[in-house]
Amino acid sequence: MAEQVHVLYRDGRIEAQDAKTTDSYQEVDGETDPKELTPFDAISIVVRFNSIADGRGFSQVKTIRRDLAYQGNIYASGDINPDQLSYAFQVGFDAVLVSPERWREYGESSWRSAVSPVVKLSYSQTKSESLQSIWQKRHAT
Repeated sequence: MAEQVHVLYRDGRIEAQDAKTTDSYQEVDGETDPKELTPFDAISIVVRFNSIADGRGFSQVKTIRRDLAYQGNIYASGDINPDQLSYAFQVGFDAVLVSPERWREYGESSWRSAVSPVVKLSYSQTKSESLQSIWQKRHAT
C-alpha cells in the first residue's frame, strides 16, 4: 500500500491521498526569489519549503497572488510544522500537503488541533446569517 499525503485545507478538512506525481501542478522551490517568478499556466502550484527556518515560501505565495494575480490553488509542502498552518492560510495558501514522515513526527492530534482554530477564526457571520470566510468578505465573493 502506498504511503499517503495528508492534505489540510483552509476550511478544516483533512484528506489522505495517495502520494503521486501529476502534470496538473507546477512546483516552485521555496528558495526562489519571488521577483523571479513568472505567470503560471498550471492548474495548481506547490510551493516547497526546504527548511522550517526559511519563510521565503510565505513571501512567494503573496507575490503569486498579488503581483501575478494567480487565482488557482496554491499548496505548501515540505518542512511545514503545525504551528505554521494558520499563517500559511493567512498569506494565501489553499492547503498544506503533509508528508507521511511529518504526519507521524507530529502526530494526527497535533495536525487536527492546528487546523481547527484556523477554521474557527477564518469565518464570520454575515447579515444573512450565512458563513462567509474573511477572504470572501474582503474580496466580495
